[in-house]
Amino acid sequence: MGMRLAFVFVSFALAAALFSTGCNKPPAAPAVPVGPDSGRANSAYSFSAVTTDPEAESVAYQFDWGDNRYSAWTSYAASGAPGSLAVSWRKGGVFAVRARARDQGERESDWSAAHEFRVAGDGTIRWDVSLGGNAAGAPVAVGDNIVFPVAGGMLVCLDTSGEDAWSVTLPDEINGTPAADSSGRVFVTCANARVYAYDADGAKAWERLVGFGCFAPAIGPDGRVYTGATDGRLYALDPADGRILGFYQAGDDIRAPCVARPDGVIIFGCDDGGLYAVNPDFSLRWRYTLGGNVRQSPALGEEGRVYIGSDDNRLYAIDSAGGLLWTYETEADVKGEPAVGPGGEVWFGSDDNRLYRLDRDGALVRSFTCSGFVRACPSLAANGRAYLGSYDGMLYALDDTSAVLWEVEGDGAVLFSPLLAPDGSVYFMAGGTAYGCGGQGGPADSPWPTGRHDARRSGRLSSFQWR
Repeated sequence: MGMRLAFVFVSFALAAALFSTGCNKPPAAPAVPVGPDSGRANSAYSFSAVTTDPEAESVAYQFDWGDNRYSAWTSYAASGAPGSLAVSWRKGGVFAVRARARDQGERESDWSAAHEFRVAGDGTIRWDVSLGGNAAGAPVAVGDNIVFPVAGGMLVCLDTSGEDAWSVTLPDEINGTPAADSSGRVFVTCANARVYAYDADGAKAWERLVGFGCFAPAIGPDGRVYTGATDGRLYALDPADGRILGFYQAGDDIRAPCVARPDGVIIFGCDDGGLYAVNPDFSLRWRYTLGGNVRQSPALGEEGRVYIGSDDNRLYAIDSAGGLLWTYETEADVKGEPAVGPGGEVWFGSDDNRLYRLDRDGALVRSFTCSGFVRACPSLAANGRAYLGSYDGMLYALDDTSAVLWEVEGDGAVLFSPLLAPDGSVYFMAGGTAYGCGGQGGPADSPWPTGRHDARRSGRLSSFQWR
């Protein structure tokens, strides 16, 4: 009797083993995944798959996203119930989305037929290049190439496909965004108290010892190169050979980038709390006192207006004669450069993590909240978009209502204004990486559509617009 029972138990065990290894059939291949047919890069889209299991076991699903990426397995669901996952693609193209199933016995089905998903170029990261250091300023257009200033004292020039064109290493750190003239000559200030000029092919044209720390240059309407320094002087240099043509003595260190009006007047902030306007003959035109050190770059708008942020949480609007028009108070320091859009709207960021959009009279139109400081000047496009970088490591594309069209995550904070090309392409640095990204809409036709006014970062307003 005991032997017969033992035989029965062995038979049951053998049957169970045979069932688990040989008789348990895999699920059927899922149907073609269900989901949208097209979308943007860097936006999430959901796909679902469904199948049945011959033994009615629960099933989990895995997706092949068509770009050498596979999803994790979904949670188990009843046989015949769908499973869903969301995904985003960083680049444009056509991707074949497939699915397969696994039952509780870990038998896997064949892959389903593919669902083709087309990703448009808008928001696509076309290339990314590690530059070995964080951004020291905004990217600058030099002919058909882009120059990225890199911490540690490097200028790295890439073409629009991300390939190396040239690079140079300066003896010390770069102090702020370089400026380029119409010939492609690049002017850059260095912590070794010198200003350097490089031609469009990367050859050094000249260097000039100023004697004190100097900061992001601007190019005047006559081609002069202007830079402020820690001896309190605003210097004018000859663009051909770097000769010092003259200077204006302010009341304290000048650590803020200067900007140039169409009539040659130079506007800059100073550590004495003053915002200065200096004539081409180095005489003082006017001075306005803000609430603290002024180390931000101003923006110029209609009717000779000046917009400047301050560490007292305010954006100031100053008229062409140096009188206060209005202020707008945020919840933290305003350390970024404003942009001025069509109709005189003013866009600027704050350390309260918001991008603000004001009308020309200083009333709030709308705002957008990020997850980090907003110190990068937004770049405004002709189609109403705004491209915005933040300390949260994101580049945001916002529509005219400040809704997010898409967002790109970089490998670190976006410290400076993105460069918007005429074809809508967007170039920016996040952390130590340069990115080329697909976008839509060239630069806005407005008084000050991006950081340092234009893609060459000249810091110069080309003409006044009078209402």
